Amino acid sequence: MADFRTGDEVPHFNGFRVIMAARPVDAHLSDFGHYLIWQSIDKEFITACGLGRASGWDEDRWDALRFSTPGSSSELGALQGLMTRLAVKVPNLIAEMRLIRERTKPTISDLQVVLQLVQQLLLLEDADAESQVLHQVKIVPSGMTTKRVVMASSYTFRSYDQSVALIHYWYLRLIVIKLRLDLDQTHRKQFESALFVRTSRPEYICRVIREV
Repeated sequence: MADFRTGDEVPHFNGFRVIMAARPVDAHLSDFGHYLIWQSIDKEFITACGLGRASGWDEDRWDALRFSTPGSSSELGALQGLMTRLAVKVPNLIAEMRLIRERTKPTISDLQVVLQLVQQLLLLEDADAESQVLHQVKIVPSGMTTKRVVMASSYTFRSYDQSVALIHYWYLRLIVIKLRLDLDQTHRKQFESALFVRTSRPEYICRVIREV
């Protein structure tokens, strides 16, 4: 059964994971169940990052778990699934990067472990789904959406779920990209002195940096 600690866990969400673990893998999940999954993963992301540890959902048995709004389009569902995986995996990457920074002289083996994790997370993308969803977002004068105009233009989304998926997807991907670049810049000499073959940066990293 769950260890209902209150110091570094949200007890009811910890209990929810126990219930999920007891269900058959192919069991039907209700709409409310989908909602609880995302809420649990989201809250656990905040807790795990703050405490410098992996997410409680970051276990092999949850690898196939994907949050998606029932009835969502295939492209939106794809982004929601990637958003889920990133929210589960990124806390461990942040924790590993903290350990690297705390060590005076991290070994090449230490760096390889982190670099491999970064590269795996960078692959969690779907350019086609991203493009399709982004083409549904409209840019309108801010006066049409709010009385308090801060910027000349604003984004309007088709739905709340669409805005959440895009914002979380890009926010989490930018964290991974930043940590990848930090790793490269901070330990470049150590990589080169060990004749370590660094994986080349994917083209989309440069594209993201230009667009941001």
